[in-house]
Amino acid sequence: MEVKFDEAKESFGREVARTVRSVQESMLGHHFGEGLSLDSLFDIFARLVDEEMAIQEIQPANFILVLRKL
Repeated sequence: MEVKFDEAKESFGREVARTVRSVQESMLGHHFGEGLSLDSLFDIFARLVDEEMAIQEIQPANFILVLRKL
C-alpha cells in the first residue's frame, strides 16, 4: 500500500507528531530541562509514523484518562 500525500495537506505522521507533542512537550521539558530542542525528535517520530502507514493502515485508538487528587 503506497501512501500519497497532497502537497498542500500535512502528512498524517506530522499531524500525529504535532498532537503528541502538544501533550508531551511540557513533560519532556520538565524532565530533561527546558533547553531541550524537541524539533528533530518529533520530525523523526512523524517520519516513522508515515513509514508505518505506508506498510499498513493504522487504526487510531481513543481513550480518556481522568485524574483525581486523593
